[in-house]
Amino acid sequence: MRFALDCRRVMEGMSGLGSYTLNLVNALARQCQIQNHTLTIYALPEARSIFKELPESTEFVPVKYPVEDHIRGEFWKHVSLPSELRRRGCDVFHDPAYQLPLGMKTPPAVVTIHDFAPFRYPETNTWKYNNYWRFMTDRAVSQASGIITVSSFVRDELVEMYPRAADKVDVVLEAADPDFSPGVVSDDFLKANNINTPFVLTMAKYEPRKNLAMAIKAFAEFREKTHLDYQFVVAGGMGWKTGGVSDLPEALGIADKVVFTGYLEKTDLVNLVRGAQLVVVPSLYEGFGLPVLEAMACG
Repeated sequence: MRFALDCRRVMEGMSGLGSYTLNLVNALARQCQIQNHTLTIYALPEARSIFKELPESTEFVPVKYPVEDHIRGEFWKHVSLPSELRRRGCDVFHDPAYQLPLGMKTPPAVVTIHDFAPFRYPETNTWKYNNYWRFMTDRAVSQASGIITVSSFVRDELVEMYPRAADKVDVVLEAADPDFSPGVVSDDFLKANNINTPFVLTMAKYEPRKNLAMAIKAFAEFREKTHLDYQFVVAGGMGWKTGGVSDLPEALGIADKVVFTGYLEKTDLVNLVRGAQLVVVPSLYEGFGLPVLEAMACG
């Protein structure tokens, strides 16, 4: 059989959806080779070096239009991809993040649903984002031959909203990347980023759902009440509706105790988790909550 995936979320500085896709492909590629199946991955040209050494049974097809290119990227996804899949004789298409090509009837499609944030917490996203994702999720649930959710919690949410889809949902739990493990902390990395121990860490993209403002306020209150000399480290890139999060430490008088690292490559992030005294996950809502597992895996 020939399986195909849309892997355009795998890129430098990728989000959790990109990491999920990358780890999924690396595992599927090994399984396809063992079982004599073929895997076709559609990805950005620069992503070729990000994937681990792919076996001969995996075909890498470069696509120059990223997901963020909302005109050309969407045209490729919904117009060009379906005929491309049929031309290559694909037996199953899997989209690892919510979106299936509109109107595609062949080949059979599987979609991964990670959460229902636009439905549950619309105030944490933009109006356009909410409406787009709600529409695409609704269509994907209707079109898919199979649906993967990353937790029983998300499955229950899906069945509550789409009772008709109950028979085609399977839970496939996420796991921490094996690189997240106990180990020696690099002091050079900490010094280069002005991080002192002990420190509290949160790993999150700057967006309202991650609740970073509340976490920083809680840290300020913690320091005031305990007089313990901790730092608070925020590891993650910029998202949307940041609401002055980066200015908040100065307003609270703790600017010298809060460090924003920006996006980190995995090696640096693992080192940071290993060095943290405490990892905080203050999100308002998560479909799974992978940073919890990553912190536990590092001890």
